[in-house]
Amino acid sequence: MNGDATFTGIENGTYKDAVTGDVKTVHDGKLSVSCAGRGNARVYVLGGTFSLGEDGPFLYATSPGQADQSALATDEGTTWVEATPVTHPAVEMSPEGCTFRTETLDIDLKLKDATSGWYRIDNGNKVEINGDMRITIGSDMRFGDTKTIQWQAKGMQDGEEETTNGEATYKKVDPNSMITVYVHTTSTASPKLYAWTTTNGTTTELNGAWPGKVLTNKTRIGTTDWYSFAVEGKEAFNLILNDGNGQTKDILNITQDTYFEYAGGANQHRVSKPSGVQEQPVKAAASKANVLLISLMTEDGMRYMPGCGMAIM
Repeated sequence: MNGDATFTGIENGTYKDAVTGDVKTVHDGKLSVSCAGRGNARVYVLGGTFSLGEDGPFLYATSPGQADQSALATDEGTTWVEATPVTHPAVEMSPEGCTFRTETLDIDLKLKDATSGWYRIDNGNKVEINGDMRITIGSDMRFGDTKTIQWQAKGMQDGEEETTNGEATYKKVDPNSMITVYVHTTSTASPKLYAWTTTNGTTTELNGAWPGKVLTNKTRIGTTDWYSFAVEGKEAFNLILNDGNGQTKDILNITQDTYFEYAGGANQHRVSKPSGVQEQPVKAAASKANVLLISLMTEDGMRYMPGCGMAIM
């Protein structure tokens, strides 16, 4: 069988598949079978209790009996042939597309399963790839600029020439760039913010482990106090707001200053930056110990400090 199937006119009862051991009960004259891929074998036996031996190279429930099945092909005149991985000509690039925060970036190029190939930068002139090569980009790029490296590789596949094309894009970003998230909350609980990035399967936490740290920094915009959280040196990051009563969904790909109204739990929505007002850090009240000193110069050259009973020559 190739794919799922439903059989009708089947006598009611309990059937066991002698290949996989699957058991199905038929009560309406229909038996449905789920199969993935092509060339599946199923033998459902009414009241069956047996199986067709152990898993082998050709009949098995989910996977062959062993990785190398050559020992199982014991019939006279039978030879087991392992599948040969299919390869295609390509150009290996390291790194293969990325953002970089340095002045320049070195990129290593080499052919893989190919007899010839070339690369070019932003539709420029084609450069032949010979052996291991290293190119450098970035010196003529400003922050935010991108360059795309296109390539072509040729090689032989099944006796015929095959051509493969590809490309990778690189972006130069400001190493001192900062993205700030502002949160205005009506929740009685102090909000926490969990932030992270994921690169090549590796997660980097930006505000402590889950559930993140309590937001403490405040910025006053107009007459409203907003919590703020700033990330430096990242082009984008993700976050979750939570307050002990629940959490928001994953808020992905924050790439610029962003404002949120947060009512606690899962209740958040983005808002536009308040217009016509400037941001000011919220400062603590001045200490009562602060003293304002005023000095006066007398005609005889004495410096007099009122209220202090002090005269300085």
